[in-house]
Amino acid sequence: MLAYRHTARRLAVLTFAAVSLAACSGEKSPAAGPHLAGIQVQPASAGVVSVLVGESVRLTAVGTYSDGTTRDVTAEVVWSSAAPEIVAVSNAAADAGLATSASVGTSEVSATEPMSGVTGRVTVEVVPPIVSLAVSPIDPTLLVGTTLQLQADGTLVDDTTADVTATVIWTTSDAAIATVSPGGLVTAVAVGTATITAVEPVSGATASITVEVTTLPAALSYLGLSRGSVIGGGPVQVVGTVALTSSATEDVIVTLTSSNAAVGVPETVTVPAGAQNATFAVTTSAVTRRTKVTLTATDGTSTKTASLNLRVAK
Repeated sequence: MLAYRHTARRLAVLTFAAVSLAACSGEKSPAAGPHLAGIQVQPASAGVVSVLVGESVRLTAVGTYSDGTTRDVTAEVVWSSAAPEIVAVSNAAADAGLATSASVGTSEVSATEPMSGVTGRVTVEVVPPIVSLAVSPIDPTLLVGTTLQLQADGTLVDDTTADVTATVIWTTSDAAIATVSPGGLVTAVAVGTATITAVEPVSGATASITVEVTTLPAALSYLGLSRGSVIGGGPVQVVGTVALTSSATEDVIVTLTSSNAAVGVPETVTVPAGAQNATFAVTTSAVTRRTKVTLTATDGTSTKTASLNLRVAK
């Protein structure tokens, strides 16, 4: 019994000494703080980033933690490409996440945190050179202090289109009226007009719109259209959007017209009180050949347009 007590006492002393030594040496117990739960690779639209042959796009890894917080982990992850012959991605300190295209095709790019193994992925699509560029929505009107995300679409040599918003260079003619971010986000600063221009750096293609900044609420802001095509003459649903500069205080009735009788739109669309926009269906089932259509919206005071490229599959 005495021997047992003596041994137990020695073990207790040794355990205490080991804990004290660990504390003195700076060792810590396993962290109980938030852990990395997921990684999102940006920019990405529906999980796909389009880039032209010969261009680069800077990808960013945003980590989401178990407590709901987020943090940029671009420099902490390991970047890799499933098809480096199509898309190469850098792990260099100054260029972490920089994806450079080499040939037409697609490649999955991954960002992996090495300790946890948590991975975020995005598909990078490398498309042929473009022959023209378009910015939408066309000539929007914005309320002072509001923002609007623009989109740049490139028409490729094969007559298809690609979203190149993230790879064009955006500029404004007057930052005192409206500014534009590298990603195409316009901020209305003061009353007036400014020209926003997108330049595709490889082909040199350019496109511009005019942004009007106003203090008039519930004015017609823009007419937007989803990208659409007619495959083999069959119907493809195209959705239009009528937007106001702010929420309507009463119903706003907008009149719609189409430049092509084969493309149908409702005669009017109503933006209800309390809403800032309304959607409508565009009928393209009667289109049997490649055509460009211009749709027009007016509220009796101002007019907005939007264009739609429709094609027939070969």
